[in-house]
Amino acid sequence: MLGFIPTPQDVSLQVDSANTLTATGAGSVFDFDQGSLDAANSGATSGLPGAGYAPGGLGRLLAMVVNVDAVSGTTPTFSFVVQESSDNATWTQCSLPAQSVTAVGVVALAFISNKRYVRTYWTLGGTTPSITFDSYINPNVGN
Repeated sequence: MLGFIPTPQDVSLQVDSANTLTATGAGSVFDFDQGSLDAANSGATSGLPGAGYAPGGLGRLLAMVVNVDAVSGTTPTFSFVVQESSDNATWTQCSLPAQSVTAVGVVALAFISNKRYVRTYWTLGGTTPSITFDSYINPNVGN
């Protein structure tokens, strides 16, 4: 977890909006080539690179900021990592370690990505766990 919460967040860098998960799985995909969420949300612009974005090499230091709006279930457990992909099909973890979430609040996880796509991936445990969250890419880590 970062020692600071980079706020306010830029809506054009929003990855998930009121996303509710009730089982282990992935959040929405952020496409750096569009500089916005998936092609369906192409009206958004951001301070991130657009067409042809592929940092390669060592990649770029970023943060995923997650605002947890609601958690429920019997002894629920939630943790997330950030994953990256070159083709939006094969995903690998690019953040260490997993970030645990235990209550409503804001958490941030720094990561380095050298791929075009990123997303959160959640592991849920307990009986009938449910988590509702928003997530944002923050490109200003370390600046």
